Amino acid sequence: MPGRSPKNDGLPVRADLTIAVDVTTRTIGAAVLRPVGTKAVDAALLPAKMPVPEPMRPGWANALRLSASRMPHARLVDIDTRMWEAAARPVIVPDQIVIDHGSVFVSETFVRAGNRLGISVQPARKGTAPDKGVVEATNAAVTMLFAQHVAGYTGGNPTTVLECWQRVDVNRCVVGRGVAAGP
Repeated sequence: MPGRSPKNDGLPVRADLTIAVDVTTRTIGAAVLRPVGTKAVDAALLPAKMPVPEPMRPGWANALRLSASRMPHARLVDIDTRMWEAAARPVIVPDQIVIDHGSVFVSETFVRAGNRLGISVQPARKGTAPDKGVVEATNAAVTMLFAQHVAGYTGGNPTTVLECWQRVDVNRCVVGRGVAAGP
């Protein structure tokens, strides 16, 4: 997924999206988007962000306010005043996180963060797709419904990236049935 260059030169860069998905509600409880090279501290932010209300941002529609949802807003404000200006994103307090075997998740930083928050960190069974099927399906949905439409999208397959840059006209290249702009 492309993003802004850390050098702020306007050129697209590849980015990593790391998510925590609540299996029960299939809600993305937290996400971190950063230039390629997710660090353990980025992953450790996920369980810390899940139980914190998302504040409304300038320019967001009023329909995105928690007060506009069917949630018992007044009751939630009585419990936590941060809910007053919160966006309508669920606040999820996980008791267990199932991780894949990626280095950022099995790192001491991530495991310690989970332990500090009282969250049991359990590795998925190797070679058992159902253990993280909800996350894989969510990643596929993000790609299909969002990422492929972002200018500069090249897909996850290295051969499509190479095809894109081998074209004479690099400002427009066809990538995996979609059209993406080059740099």
